[in-house]
Amino acid sequence: MPLRWIMLGVLFVVRLAIASTPSALYGGRLATGVGGTIFNVILTKMVTEWFFGKEFVTALAVMLTAWPIGIALGLLSQGPITELYGWTSVMYATAGLALIALLLTALLCRRPQALAAKVSAPLRFGLPKRQFIHISVVGIAWTLFNASLILVFSFAPDALAANGYGSAAARSSTSLCMWVTLISIPLGGRVMERLGHVTPAIVVTLLISTGAALAIAQGLAPELLFVALGIFFGIPAGALMALSAEAVSTGNRGAGLGIFYLVLC
Repeated sequence: MPLRWIMLGVLFVVRLAIASTPSALYGGRLATGVGGTIFNVILTKMVTEWFFGKEFVTALAVMLTAWPIGIALGLLSQGPITELYGWTSVMYATAGLALIALLLTALLCRRPQALAAKVSAPLRFGLPKRQFIHISVVGIAWTLFNASLILVFSFAPDALAANGYGSAAARSSTSLCMWVTLISIPLGGRVMERLGHVTPAIVVTLLISTGAALAIAQGLAPELLFVALGIFFGIPAGALMALSAEAVSTGNRGAGLGIFYLVLC
């Protein structure tokens, strides 16, 4: 159960809010990043254990919607919160959401019955060479996928502002991409799982996403293109994440996901 890691995340985010020196800020940010990464590994492994072999891609796609929800909410709320109450209020709000996650996990999360009776596997370090290569390649693909989206929502508001958009309007337009992915990620995962042809679908949807991002950079109908980007960027997300479980054997999933997220970081 990842309860301890969520609790540590709450404490470290609060620590960021009360920090009074740069070194304290750096330390809190580093600790929060480590805790968040560990939690991601555990969460992905939990979903894999629950759903592998039965609607697995769809389950991972639903899990991944947490990221665009957070980004979209951040784009819309963190700026106004900072302007009204200061940047520390953003940290307290983030810690509050993490605390809610802690409580929900404690109340609702249960170990899969198929694994509950099994003896814990011995601690392992490393992977067989072939599996290490496979999970590393998947990790690189997932890293590039996420980095491209981060670049879009990091720089798009400034680009829109340079073209005459107000600050709030620029953030709202950019957030359209994130809101659309709330539908396209789980729906895309379901469609891919049902229809197959996963690899060609990943390639085609990412090429279309690339075209939409390039058009946004040229200032062509940003709102419409952000919606299109959200649709085609979200469709392959679940299938890409599912490759992380398929790249390693069952007994090596913990170590494999650790390497996967190491590459991502």
